[in-house]
Amino acid sequence: MNRLVQTAIAVGHPPLTITILFIVAYLVVGIPAHLLYGPGARDYFGTIAGVAVSLAYLTLILGFTP
Repeated sequence: MNRLVQTAIAVGHPPLTITILFIVAYLVVGIPAHLLYGPGARDYFGTIAGVAVSLAYLTLILGFTP
């Protein structure tokens, strides 16, 4: 687990990485939701996905960093 954390930290500065992860998750989930269910679904599902991925990254960094 420590190697995974060290790799995650080495990718970039945590605030920048969280921002990038949020944007990527928002687009990956939000664009298909927009096409299938409309713009309201894009905002809802995209934001939920972005927040979930960002929190998972934060948990990884804060929970397993020595």
